[in-house]
Amino acid sequence: MEDKINKVLQQVSVMYQKYGIKSVSMDDVARELGISKKTLYEFFTDKADLVMKILQFQISKIQTVFNEDLNPGTNAIDHLFEISQLITSFFKNFSPTVHYDLQKYYPEVFQSFFEYKRDLMYKSVIINLNRGIKEGLYRSDINPDLIAHIYISRIEAFLFTSSLSGKEYTTNELFNEMFSYHIHGIASKKGIDYFEKKIGHANM
Repeated sequence: MEDKINKVLQQVSVMYQKYGIKSVSMDDVARELGISKKTLYEFFTDKADLVMKILQFQISKIQTVFNEDLNPGTNAIDHLFEISQLITSFFKNFSPTVHYDLQKYYPEVFQSFFEYKRDLMYKSVIINLNRGIKEGLYRSDINPDLIAHIYISRIEAFLFTSSLSGKEYTTNELFNEMFSYHIHGIASKKGIDYFEKKIGHANM
C-alpha cells in the first residue's frame, strides 16, 4: 500500500510542477492516474491532504542524507557540500507557480512544510558545525547556533530571491560562490587549506 501511495505522490508531484497546484483538480489527478475519484479519496481526505503528503514525501527523500553519519574518508566540509547541494537541488525543483500556489491557497500547509524544512536544515547544519569544530576544520570561536541560522537564511534567499534574475549566472556558479563564501567565513586554516585543495582537484 505504501509503495502504491508513494507512486501516486510522485506522479502528482510531476503534474503540480508542470501545471501548478491550483489548476490541477482531484478529477484531473484521478484521470491522469487511471483510477476512480472514489479510489483517490481512499488515499487522501481532500486536496489539502494530498498537497501535504506530497510535500512530506518530497522532503523525506533528503531526510536520510541529513541524518546519516559521514561516510568513511569524508569530513564535515565534504558532508556540508553534499547536503547543501541536495537542499539547493531539491528546492530549485519547486517551480515559482507551485511556490505561489502553496502560499496563496494552502497557507497552513505552506507554513507547516517550510517550518519543518527549516528545522531539518537547522539541525543538520548544527551537527555539521560541531563536527567540523571537533575535526579542527572550522574555527573553535564560531557560534554554531547563529551561523546555522545565517547559513539557512542565505540558502533560502539564494533559492527564492529574484534579485539575480536576468543575470548570466548558472545555478552551479551561484551555489559554488555561496558555499565558498560560507566556508571561508567559518573555516580554520586547516579547513581552508583542505577546501582549496578540494576545489583545485575538482577543477582539474
